[in-house]
Amino acid sequence: MLKLQSPFAVLPSAPPPGSSHYISNAIIIAKRVALGLEAPVRIKYDEWGDGNPLYDWYRRHSSTQLVCMQLRKEQKAPFFHEYVAFELGTGRYFRMDRRQLPNERSPMDCASEQGVEAYNTIEEITSLDDSMYNHSECLVEVNFLQGARLGLIIDVCIAISRDSQASA
Repeated sequence: MLKLQSPFAVLPSAPPPGSSHYISNAIIIAKRVALGLEAPVRIKYDEWGDGNPLYDWYRRHSSTQLVCMQLRKEQKAPFFHEYVAFELGTGRYFRMDRRQLPNERSPMDCASEQGVEAYNTIEEITSLDDSMYNHSECLVEVNFLQGARLGLIIDVCIAISRDSQASA
């Protein structure tokens, strides 16, 4: 008798939950291009230097300050995805997400003990409450009255990536 580890294990073509599959959706990509938004950048710390997409993103924006950060929660079941949105002093907005790989074969495994590989990104959005993916609400907002250096976000991402419980 076949014993399944997950009730979704036999559904490799099931649509990914929440915002995960939208990042590679052709309509979303076309909207982003039409709006002149930067392409999403995968957050990886392989080698910190020229050619690393995160490093290159940081260099493009390092001369500006953080104005505001928000923890936001999407209103779409089943996962009510949470992410961080932030505003730069240049009036540009970005969101940081931990999703699963856009081509994840068993997306519902994210709810199982083994989990799925994390796919962390920073991508430009049109406003803090941009709803290109799903409507969301602000849970927490921090305003930096004197501005904060953009490197703060990179430092936090690196610290999280080094935490053994956050590596999956």
